[in-house]
Amino acid sequence: QFETMLAGTHYWHGHVSFERTDGFQGPIIITDPENEEETQLEEMYDDEEVVFLMDWYHTGGQMRRTGLDTNPFMWIGNAQSFLINGGGIYPPCLGAKERSLNCASDCSASNYIKDIVVEEGETYRLRLISGAELIGFNFAIPGHKMTIVEVEGTIIEPVVVDNLDIVPGARFSVLVKADQAPGNYLATTKVRYRASGPMGYINLRYAGVTDEISLENATLPDHPAW
Repeated sequence: QFETMLAGTHYWHGHVSFERTDGFQGPIIITDPENEEETQLEEMYDDEEVVFLMDWYHTGGQMRRTGLDTNPFMWIGNAQSFLINGGGIYPPCLGAKERSLNCASDCSASNYIKDIVVEEGETYRLRLISGAELIGFNFAIPGHKMTIVEVEGTIIEPVVVDNLDIVPGARFSVLVKADQAPGNYLATTKVRYRASGPMGYINLRYAGVTDEISLENATLPDHPAW
């Protein structure tokens, strides 16, 4: 039954893709308890978190599709925001007083950027899943290395990286050890394959840290030049 559902989704891809990127999507994690490689991998980490990534357009899918279907073709451009686990910020709204932007009255990094809470000294499996419509991006966490251990459902020999390129639909598992001084560490995404685009943010918050997130004072990770 599950295979049938997946096949149906694939067949109707053209009809549902805009609904997915308007937010009608999320992760489903399927594991095989009898898989020896997976069992061995589970012994390498203490806990796991899903990191679901998506670009976010401020116009609905039907409006975007209208532009793409017209003759002449109308390019929809980059997304206005990037969300990680459903959280993110539209930079023009930070401190904005223009009502025309339709910003939330409580717009701040602490209110809209999500946390992943980690215990100092423990190792975490981050399941990076791209639900993006258009944007390929680079993901990095300041001060923390990532060890890639799984790609598209296949366990691989560990590869240590400082950052990772992810395209729409791609899935990776990386191991991250919370081995830095307790604090807030803003992981970010930066657009690849194009000149510009929105950044995504998620906060690696060490347990017991209560400081608010500050974009102005944060040390952000380095991303490779494109």
